Amino acid sequence: MSARTVWLAVGLVTSVSWSTWAQDANEDIIFIPKLVRLCESCHGLRGESARTDAPSLAGQSVDSIMQSLDAFRFRQRHCPEVHADSGDAEAGPVYDMCNISGSLSQLEKLALAEHFAGPLQAEVVSELPVAHANNAVAIVPSDSGATFYSFNGLRAGKTHEDVSNDAFACQVPAGVCTAIEGPPVSKGRLASVAVFLDDRIFLFGGYTVAEDGTEVSTPEVYALNPQTGEYQRRADMPAPVDDTVAFHYANRYIYLVSGWHDTGNVSLVQVFDTWEDQWFMATDYPGSPVFGHAGGAVGGRFVVSDGVAVIGEENGTRQFGAVDEAWMGEIDREDPSVIHWTRLAPHPFGPLYRMAAVGDDAHNRIVFYGGGDNPYNFDGVGYDGVPAQASDVLFAIDMETKIWSEIGRTGRPSMDHRGLMIWDGAYWTLGGMNTQGEVLAELVRIDPSAGN
Repeated sequence: MSARTVWLAVGLVTSVSWSTWAQDANEDIIFIPKLVRLCESCHGLRGESARTDAPSLAGQSVDSIMQSLDAFRFRQRHCPEVHADSGDAEAGPVYDMCNISGSLSQLEKLALAEHFAGPLQAEVVSELPVAHANNAVAIVPSDSGATFYSFNGLRAGKTHEDVSNDAFACQVPAGVCTAIEGPPVSKGRLASVAVFLDDRIFLFGGYTVAEDGTEVSTPEVYALNPQTGEYQRRADMPAPVDDTVAFHYANRYIYLVSGWHDTGNVSLVQVFDTWEDQWFMATDYPGSPVFGHAGGAVGGRFVVSDGVAVIGEENGTRQFGAVDEAWMGEIDREDPSVIHWTRLAPHPFGPLYRMAAVGDDAHNRIVFYGGGDNPYNFDGVGYDGVPAQASDVLFAIDMETKIWSEIGRTGRPSMDHRGLMIWDGAYWTLGGMNTQGEVLAELVRIDPSAGN
C-alpha cells in the first residue's frame, strides 16, 4: 500500500488532541495534520497493525472505514479504551474510538478513510482504434449508458506528422470505441478542449505544428450534435488559446481560463455565451499566466491549479518552468463577467503538467488525476531534455473547507490529458501518455470507493 497524506489548504495542525486540533490553526501555512499520526499510534504505521486490539486499516475500502467510523460515532459498536503505542503498552495515552469518531467531521473521516484505503481500482474498459494523447475529451450520458468522445491530439509517432484531427466515440457499457467524423479542419491540432453542455459538445481551438516546428493557436469553435454527428461552426475565440482550462456555468456560459496564445501565455478569461453565440471577457486570471494547467467547477465556483509559465530567456531561447499555484474563482451571481479570486495553498504533490481534472458536484470538490512532473512541449521530453515522469495520484480539493486530500493511487501513471470525466460513480480518462512516454489508447475507469 502506498502512503497517503491529508493536507489543508489553510491551517496548520499543531496538536494531536482530537478535540482541539482544529482550533490550533495558523492560517496560510501548509503542514501535514497530526490526524494520521494519531491513527497510526494504535493501528500501526501506514495502518498496518501488529496488535490484536486495533485492526489494520491498510487495504480496507473507503466505504468500510467510513462505515466503521460511523458505527463508533453512533455507539453501534463497542468502544473499549485502547493504549496508544509509546514503547510501553500500558503507558501510552488512552483513546476511545467512540469519542474520536464523534469529534471528527464527515470530511475529516473521508480524508482519513481515503488515506488508509488500498490502491484504487483502475480498469481498462475499452481502447481507441488509434492511440492519442493531448486529446480533447467529453462524455455524453444517456438512459442506456454513456458515450466518451475524443477529438484531435497526438498519435504514437509524436512528430508534427502525428498531430491529428481524428475523433472517436466509446460506448459504455458496450465497451466499443469507433472512429467518427473528425472536426472539419484542414490540419490536426493539439491541446484542444471540449465541453458538453445541454445537447452539444463544444470544441475549442488547439494549436497546429508545422514541419519547421512553427506552432499556431487556432481560433475555431465547433458544436457537435452527438445525435447527428454534424459539426456547426460557432463564433471564433477573440484571442485563440490552447492548453487552457474550460468549464461551463449556469447551463449557458463556457469559461476559458488563461492558456497559450501563439507566442506567450495570457491572463485572459474568455467567456462564450452559447445562447447568443458571442464572447465577452471576464475578470483576468490573477495567477501566473500559464498553459497546461488543470481545473474544474462546481456551480459558480472553480479551482485552477499548476501549469507552465515563461520564466525568462537564455541565449535567445525562452525558458519554461512549472508553476506551483492554485486559485479559486467565484463567479458573481449578478454579473457573469465578474470573478472574485482567492489564492489557495498549492496541493501537496508538487506542480504537475497536463493533469486531468473535473468538478464533482456530488461531493462538492474538484478532482485531479495524473500529470507529468517536468514541463514539455508535446513529445513527453522536458524542455530541459529530461523525460517527464507521470503521476498516478487521484486527489481533490473540497470547495467548502479548501482541504486538499489524496483519494488514492491507481498504479497506472499517466499524463498529457485534457480532461477527467465522471460517470457511474467513477472517474474516467481517455488516451494520454504513460511514464515511458508511450501514447495510450485506453479508456480507464477509476473507482474512488474501493481498494483492490
